[in-house]
Amino acid sequence: MAPVTTKLELRITPGSESVLRLVAVPPTELSLTLVGSRRDGRTCTLTLRGTQKQLPPDTVCNVLFKTTSLHADPRDHSVVGVPMRIEGTSCTVEVNVDVFEAGLFGKGRSELTVVPDFPLAKGCTVSNLFEFDHPLRIDGLELGPALLFGRRLALEPKRDPVFRKSKLVFSVFHSQELKKDEKPKMAPETQRFATFDWAARDEVMHWRIGCAESEGSLLLLDLGARKDTTYDLRLELLQETQGEEKCYLVWEKPRALGFKRPVLSGFELGSTSVRIQVDGIEPGFELPMELSLWRWAVHVMDDRYEIPVMYRLGPPSQVEAPSSTFFWSLLFPGDKVERENLFALLRVPKTLSGTDEYVPLSAVFDYDESRFLQFDDEQLWLEPPRNPRAPRPKQQKTPKELATALASKELTFRPTRTPDFGDVRVGVREDKLLVSIKLIGDPSYWRAAAPVFSVHGQVTPPPRDSVSDARGPASYPPPAQPPQEIMKLTAAPSQDNPRLYEALVPLSDKRLLGQKVSIQGKVSHPGAMLWEELVAAPPVFSLNYEAVPRFSGLEMSFIELTDDTSHVQFRCHAHHLPNGGKEGAVLEFRVYEKFSNLPEPIALTILRLRYDLPKGKGGYCDAQGVLRARLVDEEDVERVRGAGRFRLEAVVASNGGKVLSHAVPVLATEFGGAPRSTEGRLIYETHPLVKPEFKNKVLAICAVLGIDPNHLMACMAFETGEKFSAKVQHTGGAQAYGLIQFTKDGASELGKTLDELRAMTELEQLDYVQLYMSRCIKARGPLRTLSDVYMAILCPAAVGKPEEHICYSAGTKAYTQNINLDNKDPKKRKGYITKQDATQRVKEFEDKGRNYITQG
Repeated sequence: MAPVTTKLELRITPGSESVLRLVAVPPTELSLTLVGSRRDGRTCTLTLRGTQKQLPPDTVCNVLFKTTSLHADPRDHSVVGVPMRIEGTSCTVEVNVDVFEAGLFGKGRSELTVVPDFPLAKGCTVSNLFEFDHPLRIDGLELGPALLFGRRLALEPKRDPVFRKSKLVFSVFHSQELKKDEKPKMAPETQRFATFDWAARDEVMHWRIGCAESEGSLLLLDLGARKDTTYDLRLELLQETQGEEKCYLVWEKPRALGFKRPVLSGFELGSTSVRIQVDGIEPGFELPMELSLWRWAVHVMDDRYEIPVMYRLGPPSQVEAPSSTFFWSLLFPGDKVERENLFALLRVPKTLSGTDEYVPLSAVFDYDESRFLQFDDEQLWLEPPRNPRAPRPKQQKTPKELATALASKELTFRPTRTPDFGDVRVGVREDKLLVSIKLIGDPSYWRAAAPVFSVHGQVTPPPRDSVSDARGPASYPPPAQPPQEIMKLTAAPSQDNPRLYEALVPLSDKRLLGQKVSIQGKVSHPGAMLWEELVAAPPVFSLNYEAVPRFSGLEMSFIELTDDTSHVQFRCHAHHLPNGGKEGAVLEFRVYEKFSNLPEPIALTILRLRYDLPKGKGGYCDAQGVLRARLVDEEDVERVRGAGRFRLEAVVASNGGKVLSHAVPVLATEFGGAPRSTEGRLIYETHPLVKPEFKNKVLAICAVLGIDPNHLMACMAFETGEKFSAKVQHTGGAQAYGLIQFTKDGASELGKTLDELRAMTELEQLDYVQLYMSRCIKARGPLRTLSDVYMAILCPAAVGKPEEHICYSAGTKAYTQNINLDNKDPKKRKGYITKQDATQRVKEFEDKGRNYITQG
């Protein structure tokens, strides 16, 4: 040992006693090399060999892993308490490392450092790297900031068998806006855009950049003012271990993928066609656009004023970008169109935005504002006349973020339109009927014209007059009778839009409720002047309306990819239903599955919403009464997309299905293919108290719930003592009744009372057995075993737990009520009831029920 050259000074206070022990620790040395590795399941065993000096035979060590793989940041992992085998100066270390915990994903390598658990011992970096290759990737995923709009990515996982029992989750987030010199970081969960996940099957999933696909049609996403869109990406593995799911991060990449908005580079009229050019779109991808042809003219009023006016020549047609040549003959088949003073107007179809309004074009593509005139629907393209002798004034500019239409380059000035009544919509604002009328024309004209609005009854012709002559009886149509005016509407401009007039009438007004009426509008002063010139007065408009609470237009659609994830969207129109405050109704979309051998469908899910819609942009408040709801539960979405026939209903769930004392009829539609059958064998199927329709319904609801029907039958046999009755009471006298022994609290959670459940037939009560089980599955997870099905009834907290899980212990009320499940013999009771104990009796009923299965 080398001599100590540093002086050590020890001072002891006089009169005190001290003991000082000095321990000499010899310097240690350690050198290791990785000589082999093997893998068994998710465990990798690495063998390290080398030499050591001065380490004791019982040395244990910690092994540190610094792993780099899949272009992710290096990650650290440590395995502690690893024994070291020492033979003289030779040593061996065998370390077991978990592939998931250490992050050994894909192809990569780990730097190993071994640190002996010995005083002053230094760590040893293993001389060579541990290289591994556990495939885990998504083929078809393209990274980069400049993908083309409309690019279709075919995503297909490729993974090592060790990862196949895990769920692979690929998440997409909207990137955060970066400040100057700020480094990219992952977006928060609130900015999640879409999720793709694969369980056991690695099937191909598609992602269309910038849009989604719904029922074969496109739906635009990322409608916003940003010039480009970027996404953060994350790949994770979800592994279930001992009933608990753990998440392992594979990699995450901020701002990994993006696309720039397409650019409208050309829009002009040719000799016989309209040409549109949009750049920055994936080749082969066709983006629908709406095109219409217009004519402009200049109306000269004496020598002082001229009014440029515009009018459409025909209905709009749909064209496809990126490059489209649309011939006039397709716009106007059989008509001759003179080329003089023509221009085209381009819009984004409403179908692409999924709304009932046109969206700004700048939300979809970019363009040079100096090349095209922009129009805003709310402004209605109006300007006062100009003096042709005076210098031409600067054009009033429509903000780009509000422009919903572009004119082709032939139009170099902004025309106007003559006064007219525009869109007339009838909807609801809280408990009042809302009539909204858009006025086309300069506000000064409408102030002078003084429009008036009223509600009229239906036109009912009088009986036909019959006369006779030599030629026999004849009938002559009577003259039309003008409809009777029911009420005048007090309309005024809205606060948000001076050209939008609104009138409100209580929905409960007895003159209106339950009637078929027409809403009419006209001008009080037909001779009103527009800019000091007489113009033709707008024609009277008349809109029929049925003032009866009801639904219409019920439909559903599959959305492949949206702001959250793939889902099913339900939509319908609500008419004359209060939509806010105390009068707002509670509405439901209900989904059922139909079975070929059942008279009634089986409920799948219920989406409940309160009809309370906020006031919309531009003064509209639920002007069309559109209701939307999304079904996002993954299992429910897959179920309604699979085989079978389904029924969708729109229902008023509050006040006994009545609104304003009127019963609102249920509106229903069906979708899917042929209905499934509930054929199959079932325990107790030949039992004298089990009717064929009861058996078929059990098979059906279990098919919907995804549980073994024999398990449910065994539970109901045990709970009812093989009576299969909706009225049977708990054998111990407790207040529990029916097929699964509903309690007061359990019935209340289902929206029923015990008396209501007891009054049902067995077939009716099965609906609530299904509802109860469905709620438990949503809260606790799937019911895969007999014990889990019974725990859903007896002790829901035990669903998914091991069989040894203790449900109830002595001293609790629940244990006392179920004490026989511990053991019928008091001397053999343990003082607690496990999940296995509770299910043992049910298993006996399951075995007994097999004696009632049809043979052959």
